[in-house]
This record gives sequence, structure tokens and C-alpha cells, in this order.
Amino acid sequence: MWISIREELSLLMGESGTPENLFQMADSRKKRHIFLRNTVAIAVVGFFLGVGIWMLLAAIVPLGFLARTFILSFVLAISLAPLSYYLFFLSVGGREKRDGEFETLRIIYDSTLDGIIVADVGTGRFLEVNNAICYILGYSRDELLNLAVPDIHPTEELETAQTIFRQMAEGEVELAKELQFLTKDGKTVYLDVRAKKAFFAGRTCLIGFFRDMTGRRRIEEELRKSQEYTNQLIETANV
Repeated sequence: MWISIREELSLLMGESGTPENLFQMADSRKKRHIFLRNTVAIAVVGFFLGVGIWMLLAAIVPLGFLARTFILSFVLAISLAPLSYYLFFLSVGGREKRDGEFETLRIIYDSTLDGIIVADVGTGRFLEVNNAICYILGYSRDELLNLAVPDIHPTEELETAQTIFRQMAEGEVELAKELQFLTKDGKTVYLDVRAKKAFFAGRTCLIGFFRDMTGRRRIEEELRKSQEYTNQLIETANV
């Protein structure tokens, strides 16, 4: 089943379905509207308060133009202080919220049993990997981030792998079953790959989800051999 993969991918995409930065979720339109409305309201109140004070000073206080301007500037600074505090509070709160979302996505990203690789469409180089794919292929995270698509496939399967990568990047193929991959120690593993195009770190990328099918393939091969052996025994007994 690929339900969990689709759910994970939806968590990494924007609400509209348009690919966004992998680990940064945009604020909703409602929150942006509230922020803009409150900011404008505070600014308007401060402006009219300043104008009112200016007119009051001009009418009742026998001061010169510079003196009234100085007093007005002082009053405006005080009246608009809530705006500065409000903006600061929102920026800090927004950053903490994004950090929390980032950490939540990182936990999901690294806790899934399926491997994940984010690869640059243009170069094939890996920009992000999770713990599962590191375990499957036997590399450390830093080692994988120094590799590209050709480095994790057997030489005889490289052309096929690159063709599938290109087809996935162009949206022609979404799922490739039991592709051959090469581990760090030279062993061959078979992985199902599902990929979606996304935008990450300013680049067009493929987010690939990798499910290890090596164990199932081995069991199927053993069952096939067992069935062949059984058939041979039956044929021998019938002779």
C-alpha cells in the first residue's frame, strides 16, 4: 500500500497542491489578512492621533513650529509603539511557529520506514535524504549528499535508471517497480520508487519515495524454486 507515502507527500506540499519548500509551510490567507488588517488599523489610528494632537497644539499651545513638531514626533513615537511591539511579536511568534512546523516535518521525514531522496532535476544530485534511505543503501547522510543518481545504480542498469528519472521529472511516470540499486558495499537491492516534482531550495527537484522490495523478491524467488523442485519430484514419481 502507498497510502502512507501519499499522506507524507501531502504534508510536504502547500495547501493549494503547489509544491513549496520542503520544510516550510506558508501561513494561511486568513492569517495574512488578519495581520494586514491589524497593521493598517494601528497605523491609521496613530496617524489620526498625531493629526489631532498637532491641531490641538496649534490651537492652544503658544509654541513655535519646531517645538510643536518635536512634541508631535514624540507623541507619535509613543502612539505607534504598539505597532512596533505588535510586528515584533508576530515576527517572533511566526518564526517559532515555522521552527515548530519544521521540526514536526523533520520528525515525520526521518521516522518513515520508506526512504526519501530529494534530487535536483537538472543535475541528478541529491539535495536531501532521510534516515531510511541511508540505512537501505548503507551510506551516511553526508556521503549520500555528495552523490547523484548514477552513483547508486549498477552500471548495466544506469541507462534504465536515468530514463525513468527523466520520465518522472517530465510527469510521464509516477511509479517504477523493483528498480535495481547499488549499496555502498556493492550489493544489489530492489526498490519500488514513487516520485513527484517539487520546488526545494530554489531548485526544481524530484521527491522520491523508496520502498525496499528485496526481501519480498527473495521470498518469491525461494517459493518459485520450491515450486519447481516440487514439480520435478512429481514428474519423477510419475515416471
